[in-house]
Amino acid sequence: MSDRMSELVKTLNNYAYHYYVLDNPIVSDKEYDALYDELTALEKSLNITLADSPTLRVGGDILKGFKKYTHKKRLYSLDKCQTKEELKKWTEKILAAYGAVRFTVEYKFDGLSVNLFYKDGLLQTAATRGNGTVGEDVTAQIKTVKTVPLKIPFSGECEVQGEVIMRKSALAEYNEKNPQDPLKNERNAAAGAVRNLDPKVTAGRKLDVIVYGVGYISEENFNTEKSFKNGGIEPRIPGEKSALKSNIKDDAEARITSEKDTEKNIENDGAEQRKTIGSKGVKARKITGQDAEKNIENGGTESRIFTTQTGMIEFLKNNGFKTADYFKTAETSAALAAEITEIEARRESLDYLIDGAVIKVDDLNIRAELGYTEKFPRYAVAYKFEAEEAATVLRDVVWQVSRTGKLNPLAVLDPVELAGVTVSRATLSNFSEIKRKDIRINSRVFVRRSNDVIPEITGIAEHFADSVPVEPPLVCPSCGGELRADSVFIYCLNKTDCRGVIVSKLSHYASRGAMDIEGLSEKTIEAFYDGLNVRSIADLYRLDFDGLTALDGFRDKKARNIIDAIERSKNAGLADFIYALGIENVGKKAAKELAANFKSMEGMERASRAEIEGIRDFGEVTASCVYDFFRNEKNLKEIGEIFSLGVKLKNYESKPGRTGVFSGKNVVLTGTLERYKRSEAKEMIESLGGETSDAVTLKVNLVVAGADAGNKLEKAKKLGIEIISETEFQKMIENGKRG
Repeated sequence: MSDRMSELVKTLNNYAYHYYVLDNPIVSDKEYDALYDELTALEKSLNITLADSPTLRVGGDILKGFKKYTHKKRLYSLDKCQTKEELKKWTEKILAAYGAVRFTVEYKFDGLSVNLFYKDGLLQTAATRGNGTVGEDVTAQIKTVKTVPLKIPFSGECEVQGEVIMRKSALAEYNEKNPQDPLKNERNAAAGAVRNLDPKVTAGRKLDVIVYGVGYISEENFNTEKSFKNGGIEPRIPGEKSALKSNIKDDAEARITSEKDTEKNIENDGAEQRKTIGSKGVKARKITGQDAEKNIENGGTESRIFTTQTGMIEFLKNNGFKTADYFKTAETSAALAAEITEIEARRESLDYLIDGAVIKVDDLNIRAELGYTEKFPRYAVAYKFEAEEAATVLRDVVWQVSRTGKLNPLAVLDPVELAGVTVSRATLSNFSEIKRKDIRINSRVFVRRSNDVIPEITGIAEHFADSVPVEPPLVCPSCGGELRADSVFIYCLNKTDCRGVIVSKLSHYASRGAMDIEGLSEKTIEAFYDGLNVRSIADLYRLDFDGLTALDGFRDKKARNIIDAIERSKNAGLADFIYALGIENVGKKAAKELAANFKSMEGMERASRAEIEGIRDFGEVTASCVYDFFRNEKNLKEIGEIFSLGVKLKNYESKPGRTGVFSGKNVVLTGTLERYKRSEAKEMIESLGGETSDAVTLKVNLVVAGADAGNKLEKAKKLGIEIISETEFQKMIENGKRG
């Protein structure tokens, strides 16, 4: 074996640890790549690959099937609670038994559970949870995940437990590069990647494994005094105090701790020695230092290496595992409730999915005494946030035509309560997904809703005798025109005259975040299409008061409001207009980048394909969509018509270092504003030094509430965020302009 090979593997793994686990790179990509290439060449020439070589992470050949793996120690699920009152009852029951207990609080990740087995410091097996006793061997897949160490300092045997996740940013990046076959959500993307027989698929998803616990660990030849050198932790964390105090457990069991016992405290992560008298025939016992070294079972010590969850996390960190960036402790039910509130508030701003929090007793000795039910440990509970997934029956699938001609299937459901709203419609993405998930009408399906995202069907719960397959349409459901299908999507070829395409295009143009023409809902635009022959964006600017009032349901006030809203839209920002045009694969962020780079519509029209592709985060597909749009004569003609009817754009101006009355404030606008278009209000906030957000999170410190403000206002109240009315908002703007 080459010494240089060992040196390269050690160096590259250290660089990867700093990059992926610590999020603190210490070398450039160029330096890393040079060493990686050297290692690859050396492995090829010697025909040797070390067990912890980073070259193993790219994914090997497709596997024939999953083998079974029997866990060293059973994996339990967690009992659940969904209210603070339920959590309080669970907490106080334990406090009543032990007098003083420290609890830990962690995120409950929404991913796929995985169990990692190490022996002699090397990763031997990675397996799914399965039934808790036997899981599927997914070692080849997990080895591609760069946050999983292939080698650790601890030389004994251990199984560590974690959650495989795909970050929201990784999902967005993947979908940007694969627009023809996008992934729908982070949880399914992670689970699908791990339970895929092709490890290269796993490698392409950029997954993480967040490790949170140690299930099984051997302690042969373990020396407490030298634990740090063996991947453990120092015998005692400085300043750490045991959660145990003298108390009476209940009528059935007494727990006695003497001062003498306390003075002989085991110097191993803060566990106190104590005598325990059990009414079930357990003899009184005293845990001595010698007992601890020999791990005597009747001492109740589950592990000599660490005796608290806090110590367990330190052990995991010392061995190079990626752990959660949120780990708190609390000693009262009120303190736990406060931590839960904080986690729930920051949930939306996280780069990964969580569906609750996990609360555990910190002391492993108390855990051992509390034990397990048939299904759950008694020392831990999962606090579940409001349900984001439920099961209901799919009754029908209707096909909606988008502005690009793409047919989008929409599920019609039996109404179900989900995340605080009644859901009766859900997206199905595309026909390819329908086939892959085996979606059938009259079957029971899982529906997921996260925050303000459109509900989606994530899978099948149960098929029934009357379940029937979903059939793709043979002609366009909107215009009866010819269809074209690729491997994923179905398209209407009649993009010029299809009612669905035109209505969708105009609805997008008028929507909030685009030209923000208040009152122009999809239903209203359908009425314009059918009754006023509106066929283009330019036709919206040709509408007049008399024409609107001739339509059923359009009285004078409604007609006047729409005409006024259309007129206000004639003064628009460049980024808003670019987004409103509905260029395929161009969202609000991409539109802002285009405006910032090319400054004007003329600049956009002159831009080369290479210049567009050079924009940060732009891929080849998006760049081609933009370039082709501005080379289409029909599109340029329509833009010219829009400008001839009075639309004037404010060319983009960079605004570095702006200060003003909103400096340091992150502002959310909610409800209906009477005096301002939403886009105008956002521009004013930014011009006076502030930032704007669409969601209420812990990063937001001001909410402007207009008429009919809903969930965002309620959440702001819950988080204690400053709330002002539109009148107060106007005064701030006026004062800012005077200043």
